[in-house]
Amino acid sequence: MTSPELDAFLGATPRRAGFAWASLVALVLAIGVAFMLLMRFLNGPDLPYYTASVERGDVTPTLSLHGTLHGAGETDLRAEQDGLVLAVPGPADGPVAAGQVLARMDDTALLADVAQARATLAQDESEADRARIALAEATAKLDRYENVWRRSQHRAPSLNEMEGARADVARASVALSSANAKASADEAVIRSAQVRAARASVVAPFAGAVVARLVTPGQQVTAGTPLFTLATNTDRLTVSVPVTAAQAMRIAPHAKARVLAPALSDGPRGATLDHIEAAPASGDGQRMAILTLDGPAAPLHPGMAVTVDIDMPARKNVLLVPDSALAFAPPGKRAGNAVWLLGSDNQPRQIPVAVEASDGKRTEVIAETLSPGAQVITGWRHSSPAQAGASSPAGKP
Repeated sequence: MTSPELDAFLGATPRRAGFAWASLVALVLAIGVAFMLLMRFLNGPDLPYYTASVERGDVTPTLSLHGTLHGAGETDLRAEQDGLVLAVPGPADGPVAAGQVLARMDDTALLADVAQARATLAQDESEADRARIALAEATAKLDRYENVWRRSQHRAPSLNEMEGARADVARASVALSSANAKASADEAVIRSAQVRAARASVVAPFAGAVVARLVTPGQQVTAGTPLFTLATNTDRLTVSVPVTAAQAMRIAPHAKARVLAPALSDGPRGATLDHIEAAPASGDGQRMAILTLDGPAAPLHPGMAVTVDIDMPARKNVLLVPDSALAFAPPGKRAGNAVWLLGSDNQPRQIPVAVEASDGKRTEVIAETLSPGAQVITGWRHSSPAQAGASSPAGKP
């Protein structure tokens, strides 16, 4: 029996075929190992954390604050009398026209005062008419007496009758003057009541823009209460932001800033620090930083709420970590003034740090045991153990 026939009879594979199969298996294994190495290179080490290196470098910190835009010539529109605010049709911010109604107060009592004053005037005018008639009658009687007195060569009427007639004229004249004075006073009361009633509608005294609306419907106000803040000029805007005493000391004179608002579709608007107002007498230490916006005002307008990012003096040659490293904490721990490093056992190890300035991406930290190149944990590769436990069905580990 020949060798091929013997191999076939015994079920043996020829050497050439066996070598081909062995080469194919080795190639598949090599491709699998290479793929695993590539995925390991792309995805990093087989650990549940993302890490980043601690760096030493420079950072320009940013102070992010919320503020309000203002225009030139701002003035407070105040209530001119006590009353209840019924409606506030005026806008919370934005342009207004001269004479536009901004708020309406309850004028029921004011209109009642006008009606009462008119009724009093009508009564006093009737009294004046009666006094005028009485004066005319007394004057006519005195004229008759004097005519008879002259024709009778002072013999009739008697002297007492003459004096009585003259006294009646004088009394009637005084009564008429008093009635006319009351009528004039009533007219003044009516005018005053009408003015008060007209002031129940609070209107814009000039064309401009509302910076702040300080009143709400149903609010009881007293005379002098601020209702609106208006600006006469909206072409050049400033922004005011509250700062603490410590922040005010750190902001450089004429610091640059960026103003962000939803209306700025083309990106933030530049601004420059103008001044920081002196601390108020209240003693709380809070001040107002006033910045002037660069360029035209549109589409911004007074009264709009904005976010202001103020550039602080640069920090040189400091330790920097990603902001995400300060936000990370293992389950059961609280994120704060600490970063977490991977120990030799691949377990997170807490390093307390003093947090300093930040530019919104990196933060300056101070720690004796932290050095450049150290790998700080910045987040979980998938879900944290706490999140996984929370999402697992009840009764299962």
